[in-house]
Amino acid sequence: MRDFKKSTSAFIHGFRYGVRALSNILASRYESLPWPSRPVPYETDPGLPLADAIIARVSRTSALWQQFAFIGDLITVAADGSLTYREEVPVDHVQESSLLEGAAEHFVVTLEYGEGHDEIDPFDIEAGRNREGDAGHDQRYLHPVIRHWRGTDLVATHRMDENLENDWARERSHRQPLAAFLSAQLAGRPAAAQP
Repeated sequence: MRDFKKSTSAFIHGFRYGVRALSNILASRYESLPWPSRPVPYETDPGLPLADAIIARVSRTSALWQQFAFIGDLITVAADGSLTYREEVPVDHVQESSLLEGAAEHFVVTLEYGEGHDEIDPFDIEAGRNREGDAGHDQRYLHPVIRHWRGTDLVATHRMDENLENDWARERSHRQPLAAFLSAQLAGRPAAAQP
């Protein structure tokens, strides 16, 4: 109901990811089972390892692709600087849940379409669009969006350049700008204790 006429929950290719998320929500609420997660280890600067984790996910996820702007990945940052990555959390559920307990801040990663994406044919070579990687390239089509939150306050947003082949691992146009954004947002955080 929350994504009525906005995403794909009414169709099997989106419905299945909503069911999986609901299963995790119910397991957490009634069985006290934690949402599946993994740590993101780093030594000094978390920017590059976190960028690599995000790029690996957006490059292979079907949940974020099918449930664009509705389901996202959640990365929590504890007071000690440790990073925890949780996949496929309904975006509306993040602020309503216990997933943020003990988190000083968090990031939400989604795939989203930009404004006006349905107005221009991506294959129309005469549409007058800038080439990927050029200054002023637009972000109308599906692309990763990383939002940084402190509590309920949105601190910053990073939109990765769209890519017609959905290849967001390009060093100059994707990986470096994302790592720089994450490093700047996490500047001054302590290095997490390594297991």
